Amino acid sequence: MPLYVGVTNVDNGQCEYMKATIDNIDDLMVASCALPTVFRDQPLINGICYVDGGVADAIPVKQAYELGARDITVVLSQPYGFTKPEVKSPWLLEKMYGTQPALLKTMLARPHIYNETLEFLKHPPADCQINLIAPDEGFCVKRLTMDKKKLLKGYALGRRMARRYIKNEDDVLGRTDSRYLLDNVALSAPN
Repeated sequence: MPLYVGVTNVDNGQCEYMKATIDNIDDLMVASCALPTVFRDQPLINGICYVDGGVADAIPVKQAYELGARDITVVLSQPYGFTKPEVKSPWLLEKMYGTQPALLKTMLARPHIYNETLEFLKHPPADCQINLIAPDEGFCVKRLTMDKKKLLKGYALGRRMARRYIKNEDDVLGRTDSRYLLDNVALSAPN
């Protein structure tokens, strides 16, 4: 199964889903996590600047559906029911990205795009099964969290949520052998 990586094209503001190869995987991974304002220089791939794919498509479930997936598991980084609020300081984004109008337009539209995707998750097409894994309300890890204790707490919560999901799937399907999937995964925090 091929791996596609979403990256936002700075010139047109659109998410592009590039097929990863041995030759481009490193560049795609850097671009896919290049958060605007955090990365000093926007990564180049084939002479084009890219930033994090989540700028234009934070939950690429529609793309998965368009590629033919019909049983899709989505792992959310926010509790179920969260909606993205409007941009608080559009003037600041305009000052920072005024020379990149397509990227600016996408960044300003991000809450609408995100919330529209949440509607897709709630009301998928009839031929699509969406399985959601979402953290509880107490999830304390945010985009730029660096506190080791919070990260470890977040990792532990993620494991619990995954175990709960797999147990529910096992119960529904009558499986008894998939517990090892998570018990054999060792999580460690960076030093």
